[in-house]
Amino acid sequence: MTSADVPRVALTVVFVLVTAWFVVTSGRRRGVASAREAPARGTGGVCDVAHATMAAGMAVMVWPWEVVPSWLQGLVFAIVALWFLMLAASPDVAHRAVAGDHPMEAGMRGTSRRLANLHHASMAVAMTWMIVTLHGHAEGVAAIPHHAAVGAAGAVLVAPPPPHGVVAALAGYFVLAAVPWLAGAVRRRRAHRLCHAALSAGMGVMLLLA
Repeated sequence: MTSADVPRVALTVVFVLVTAWFVVTSGRRRGVASAREAPARGTGGVCDVAHATMAAGMAVMVWPWEVVPSWLQGLVFAIVALWFLMLAASPDVAHRAVAGDHPMEAGMRGTSRRLANLHHASMAVAMTWMIVTLHGHAEGVAAIPHHAAVGAAGAVLVAPPPPHGVVAALAGYFVLAAVPWLAGAVRRRRAHRLCHAALSAGMGVMLLLA
């Protein structure tokens, strides 16, 4: 392992731990619902699965090789983005009826809830964008034969890499957006907020490594 791989390994460990936390939390919530002979709340369970999927996807995307087909990753994260956008747009009454006691919803109503869900949606959109542009561009250029210089130039024109300024701005946003989550984790001692902070900050660092 080279020194360049150290940040990737660290991010992978963080994302795997976050994935495990959301999976365990989802299973625990279903267990509690079964013990009470009550139906599991749909939104809470789907949110846990969505966050676990995002964390696992980030762990895969940290590395340059393609473990899961890019088109499948993009499709999954596009669906996740639409899910959180739908939650952000839903009225509080309707949202509270299905969210139950999901920890992300504790004390979050109105604008705070919408901003949190919009943030999650923005992460899913950014991941989709990374797959389509950053990874897709790298794979497309690598697949072009060395002698096809004209074809390579055309491929770059069709799928140009994103401007560094845009990538840096997005990375800065995700790192700064982790601060409120981290503050909430310290103040309220809520592990789920720490996981959200780790996902947001990790997303920012991953963009800088891309």
